[in-house]
Amino acid sequence: MVPNSQRFDALFSWMDEQQAIELLLQDVSTLENPGVKYIVATRLGACSSRDSLDALVVAATGDRDNIFDAITRRKSIEALGRRRDLSTLPTIYDAMRSRDEQTIVNAVSYQISWRLRSLCYGTGMVWFSKATLWSLILLHYSVCFLPLL
Repeated sequence: MVPNSQRFDALFSWMDEQQAIELLLQDVSTLENPGVKYIVATRLGACSSRDSLDALVVAATGDRDNIFDAITRRKSIEALGRRRDLSTLPTIYDAMRSRDEQTIVNAVSYQISWRLRSLCYGTGMVWFSKATLWSLILLHYSVCFLPLL
């Protein structure tokens, strides 16, 4: 069985990487369907080039007032999480100070995923009970959100 993320990638495989980068960086006011930026951010999460990574970083940087840009930023952060490139961490840390709650949630989810993956695969497999795993997640969320209260 093909994982869900790969099935979604296959749906948009008709769009080449360069076309997706151009659409992602285009101003929403010039697009007939601004929602396409969400789709191309997802598409670029499955790519591996430096150009697509840089485009996702641009899309994930800075708060946006336009709803389509805000949604694209959130999806770009999620796509950066799939790419797992250490050079994107400053962008993710910046997103954790956003005024948009969902952007913060996506940035925190990226951090949890990254750290748990590092624990599990970095120096060898580390097994966690469900209780330990949830404790780590809750601890991380409390560290991120308590300063906002």
